[in-house]
Amino acid sequence: MIRWFREQGWIAAAAPDATQQAFIDELALPGVVVRRIWHTPVAMTRAMDADTSSEHVWLQVQATSRIRDPHGATSEMGERDALIWAGRGITAVDSTHPVARIEVEVDPLRDAPVESVRQLRTGGTPLHTVWTCLAGTVNVLLNADAPLDEQSARLLSHAVRTLADAISRPAEPGSAAAGSDIARAARRLLAENASDPTYTVERAAHEIGVSRPHLTRVLSAAGASPRDILRSSRLEAARRAFALDPRADPLTVAERSGFRSVRALRSALKLDAQRR
Repeated sequence: MIRWFREQGWIAAAAPDATQQAFIDELALPGVVVRRIWHTPVAMTRAMDADTSSEHVWLQVQATSRIRDPHGATSEMGERDALIWAGRGITAVDSTHPVARIEVEVDPLRDAPVESVRQLRTGGTPLHTVWTCLAGTVNVLLNADAPLDEQSARLLSHAVRTLADAISRPAEPGSAAAGSDIARAARRLLAENASDPTYTVERAAHEIGVSRPHLTRVLSAAGASPRDILRSSRLEAARRAFALDPRADPLTVAERSGFRSVRALRSALKLDAQRR
């Protein structure tokens, strides 16, 4: 147990005379890691050399933990509470009873703060439903008895990230924050699926749960159209392929980067060169 916590960036010490036990289920998806953890009482401090690049959403399932932030302030996270943190957002976690929680660790979002911590008490609030959906989704993923194919893994990763965003950045529909969430989700989804030449803007809008015109308006307001994002992601993939192997077969590069043909790839490269 102590060794596993150290691998996650924590210096852990079990309570005196306590049996050291931890049970962990973990699954890695594209850009997301989900965990289900149960452990005996332990006091943890964040290691100075710990990786601080990810954003974390913790859902407390059982017992209460005491949390300390970098300023020395402490608070208690009880059952059905959520903790959102990034960077060195929390420096210590103490528990005097066996604890169960669900953890979601995501690649850093472009607008995520370097250091932040926020605690939410979801009981009796609309976030209670989001908390339940996220916890249920993680449990279903970890209970699955068959491996995920690549397409399913991408879609489920998007679902988990969307729920994590919903609980960490709640916003009223139509607000600027809600629009920002849609733009962020769309950029991520379009970039992740750019290598699929059949992937369309309509499909991205459907998976996010908005209309195509609305998605286009939101992204245009943020500075880029959906087609621009797909094109730039495909161009970036093609450039990487040619950088690794200048003699790479153009047809293979086109297929792997999401272009429907060598002609489409060459046309995109030429147009991009002219713009530069």
